[in-house]
Amino acid sequence: MSVGMREIREALRGGDRDGYTLFPEIRRNDNWARVMDHPVVGRKAAELLRFASAIKEAEPQRMSFAAFRLFGETGDRRQYQTQYFNSRKEVYSLALAEVIEDNGAYVQALEERLWLWCDLYTWDIPASVPLSPEEIEKAKVEADEVVALFGSETGFYMAEILSVVGHKLHPLLAHRLKKQVFSRIIDSYRKRTFWWEDVAMNWASVCAGAVGCAALYLIEDADELSLVINRILATMETYLSGFDRDGITPEGLGYWSYGFSFYVYFAELLKERTNGRLDLMHAKPILRKIAEMPLYTQFPDSTMINFSDAPGSVWHGEYGLLCRLSKRFDIPDYKLPEESTLYYDHTNKWAHLSRSLFWGLDAGAADSYMPRTGCFHFPESGWLIDRRGGGAEPFRAFAVKGGHNGEPHNHNDLGHFILHFDGETLFCDLGAPEYVKAFFSDRRYTFLHASSEGHSVPIINGHAQAAGEGHFARIVDFTEGEDIRYALDLTAAYEVAGLESYTRHYLWHFDRCELEIEDCFAFAATSNTIEEVFMTSYPVQVVRDGLLRIQGEHSHAELRFDPAASVDVLEEAYESHSGRDETVNRIVIARRYDSDRVTVGITVRIVPGDHGAGTEAARILRDQLAYPNTGI
Repeated sequence: MSVGMREIREALRGGDRDGYTLFPEIRRNDNWARVMDHPVVGRKAAELLRFASAIKEAEPQRMSFAAFRLFGETGDRRQYQTQYFNSRKEVYSLALAEVIEDNGAYVQALEERLWLWCDLYTWDIPASVPLSPEEIEKAKVEADEVVALFGSETGFYMAEILSVVGHKLHPLLAHRLKKQVFSRIIDSYRKRTFWWEDVAMNWASVCAGAVGCAALYLIEDADELSLVINRILATMETYLSGFDRDGITPEGLGYWSYGFSFYVYFAELLKERTNGRLDLMHAKPILRKIAEMPLYTQFPDSTMINFSDAPGSVWHGEYGLLCRLSKRFDIPDYKLPEESTLYYDHTNKWAHLSRSLFWGLDAGAADSYMPRTGCFHFPESGWLIDRRGGGAEPFRAFAVKGGHNGEPHNHNDLGHFILHFDGETLFCDLGAPEYVKAFFSDRRYTFLHASSEGHSVPIINGHAQAAGEGHFARIVDFTEGEDIRYALDLTAAYEVAGLESYTRHYLWHFDRCELEIEDCFAFAATSNTIEEVFMTSYPVQVVRDGLLRIQGEHSHAELRFDPAASVDVLEEAYESHSGRDETVNRIVIARRYDSDRVTVGITVRIVPGDHGAGTEAARILRDQLAYPNTGI
C-alpha cells in the first residue's frame, strides 16, 4: 500500500471523528465468558488461570545482574533469558487473568511485577544491547534506549496492558509505565534511526510493528502520530520485499511466524484506529500468498520444512494469528494448534497469548484436517516442495533448497533435501542451534547446523560450500509429470580449485516413494574425491557394500550407492535451538575418482512398515510398492 502523509493524517483524523476501539475483542464483557466456554480457547484459558492463580501469591521472578553480564563475558544467553521470559509469562498471565475474571484478584501481583519491569536497566536482552561503556560510546545509544526485538515488543505489550487494565493499576504505576514506554521506545525511535529499518527480514516487521502498535495506543494527536506511522509503513514495505513473488521467505516458517505476526498485529490496530480507512491486510495481493506459506511447509504431524534457522523441527503456529488469517483471507485449511499448550512459545509473547484467546474465538472446533497436496515450485527462492497423501493414505513430502548462501539466517545448504514419510522425517535438517554469541560471529559456519557439512550435500575435494550471496544455486530443470525432475547447477556454491561444473539432478518418483540423486562433476584435473553426505536422526545399519538401511519407527529407507565407495556413519552431538543435547547420524559415502568427469548416483527408497501410525494405509502402500531382491 503506497500511502502518503496526507492520507495517513486524514485517516487518523477520521478515526478521531468517528471514535474507535483498539483490540475490541478483549474489551467485550460477553467475550470474557465466551473464552471459558469455547471448545478450544477454554482449555487454553483454563491453563492460563491455573498458572496465574499459582503465582499470584509467590515472589516475582527477578532478573539478576549476574545473569545479565554472562552474555558479554561467556556468550551465554540462556540464564538471563530464562529469567526474562519467565517474568514475561508471569506479567502477561496475570494481566490476562484479570481481564477474564475481572475481579481485582490479580492486580496486586501484577503491579509488583510491572514495577520491577520499570526498574530494569533495559527492556531488551543482553544480546541486543551494548554491554560496556566502550560499546555504548560506539553505538551512540544507551541500553535503555535501544529499540530491538524484545524491547520494542515490551513497549507494545506494556502500552496495550495499560489500555486494557490500566484503570485498575495504582495511578503512580500507570504514570510511570506510560512514561517508560515513551522514553525507552517511542521517543528513542523518533530521535534516531535503526539498522533494522532497511533490512528485508523479520527484524523490520517485529521492531517497526511493535513500535507502531505502542504509538497507536499512546500518541493521541493525529498529526504527531502520522509522522510515526509514515515511517513504520516504509519499513513494512521493506519487510514485504523479503518475500518472493509466491510468498516464501528464505528465513523459514519459524521466522515467517515471528515477522508476519507483527505485521498483522500492527495492521489490525491501524485498521481499527482509522475505522477501516487504512487496511494493510488487503493492500497487496502478495499478502494472501504470504499467509499461505504454512500450507506448504508444515506437515500433518506439525513437523515442518525447517530450512535455515528454523527453531527446531516442530511448528504449531500461533492459534490466534492463524484464526485471524483464516478469517481475513478465507483460508480454511490451516492446521490449527488446538491441542498445543498456550505457552508453547518459551518467549511468552503477550500478543500471541492474548490473540490466541480472543482472536481464537473466531474458530470453532476444527473438522478433520486434510493437508494441501501437490507439487509446488517457488523459482525465485529456489525451493521445491512436493506433498502427497494424507487421510487414509500415508503423507509423504520431498523438499529441496536452492537460493543462495547469503540469505537472512543463512545456512550453507544449497541442493540440500528433506524427505518425510508418515510422520517421520527420515532425511532431516538440524534447523537452528541454541543461539549463543559465537553463532552470530565469524564462527557461524563452524556450527554443524549452518555448515554444508551438516546438510545432505557433497564435500568436493575436501571443501564444503562457501558463504555469501555470490555462492548460489541456478535452476536448470523443473519438470512435473508422472515423476518430478529437479536440477540445480551448484558450481557457484563451492570454492574448489579446478571445479569446472557441478549439477545435482533429483528424480522423485512420488508414487513409489523413491528418490534418485545424480551428481555430475567436471574438473580440470583427473584425481578427485567426492564425499556424499546424508543427515538422519534415525539409526543407520550397514547391510552390505552399497546398501544402508535407515530405520524409522514406522518405516525404513534403503540408501543404495556405489559398492566401491567407503561409508562412515558418524554420530554427531549438537545442541538444539532449545539447548537440549541431541545427536544426529551423519552418513559419509566417499570415493576417489581418477577422472576429470565424475557422476555419482544415489537411490533412496522408502519402505512402509508393519506397525505404528497409519498402519492399514501403510500396509496398502507397502504392498503397492513391494518388489523382490531388496537385499534386506
